[in-house]
Amino acid sequence: NDTTYLNKAEDALREAHRCQPEDVQVDYLLACLYLDRKEVYKALKIMERLGTKYPRNAFYLFTWSKTLYQREEKEAALSKLTEAIRYKPRLLNVEYMHWLRQFDPEFYQALKLRLSGLGPISNDTPTSYAHYGYITYWLGYRPKAESYLRKAVSELPNLATPWYLLGDMAKSRLLLYGAFQKDLQTQEIPDYTSVSEEQLFEQY
Repeated sequence: NDTTYLNKAEDALREAHRCQPEDVQVDYLLACLYLDRKEVYKALKIMERLGTKYPRNAFYLFTWSKTLYQREEKEAALSKLTEAIRYKPRLLNVEYMHWLRQFDPEFYQALKLRLSGLGPISNDTPTSYAHYGYITYWLGYRPKAESYLRKAVSELPNLATPWYLLGDMAKSRLLLYGAFQKDLQTQEIPDYTSVSEEQLFEQY
């Protein structure tokens, strides 16, 4: 059953931590396991430590937000989730976001409001503009999204996702699969509307 599986997983992660105590990803996976077991306080202690030490890691911020949300600390959860999405906009397409939209529309709308307030700051990189473009595209602000996306690819033209959002599928495919890929036009473009947290974590 699920309890047995989670207990075995905890044993394996604890053994991994014993062998590689400096591997923070093991700690992160342990926190995710505690969340699955509804042991929110244990998860929160880990995520507070990881999120504070690595404040630009989207997955740590995202999971920290989820622990805060489960403790009904929604204002703090909203802040962490906004920052997580700033650094990894594709988190907007994970199942958790669909869940929020369905079961906590007030929180979901508050998140959209926070996201709409994000914008360029000094020393932003082309990747930052790509992120702003993704977020504003998701929010439905297409003219603003296009301006961010075009700035991103003008400075860093090897970004596949901005080209996709700008409607240039040929460039997006070329960057994803390479110039020497056979039948390039038949290669599928990744689904940008739905992705699992596990898939994103593996790509990170």
